[in-house]
Amino acid sequence: MHHLTLSFLIFLIPNICFAGVEKELFLKQYDSCTVRITHDATPDSKTGVLIFRSYKVSNGLHQPCDIDQEIAFNSFKDGFKIYLSSPDLKPITSIFIGRLIRYPWARHVLKTNPISKTDHQGFNKIILGTSIITPFENAVNDFDYKITNVSCEKMLYDKYNFAIDGLCWLILDH
Repeated sequence: MHHLTLSFLIFLIPNICFAGVEKELFLKQYDSCTVRITHDATPDSKTGVLIFRSYKVSNGLHQPCDIDQEIAFNSFKDGFKIYLSSPDLKPITSIFIGRLIRYPWARHVLKTNPISKTDHQGFNKIILGTSIITPFENAVNDFDYKITNVSCEKMLYDKYNFAIDGLCWLILDH
């Protein structure tokens, strides 16, 4: 029993040491969907990231849900304003928006403007030049910030090698 407890504690120590400190900035319910924006940074880092999520709770589990561009823009602008008025938070370098497939307008862009299988840099450059980032871009532009790049990973492609999803961060400059 002691060996099992010790193994469990050893497993937890690295996670505790490197876990980020998350502060909720914005939480609002829209119909059946909740939008949550948090600031996350590890204790030793000089910078942080804003994390944008939309979800619904079903049977006690958080599940992704769709929001439109107007909700994305308004909620992110409000959350960004709260971040800017919080001097205790580390400066951010990016916004984590998660999976593109969770945004109806992103699905539409990817479906109507197919992106052939490419490397990460090619994919990022194409996403940066689309309306996928518009709600977030318009929100930060109001505060003299600019989205200068996109960093996506874990891109998914359909059977015809066209992009259908990616896990993305928007890179900021001020």
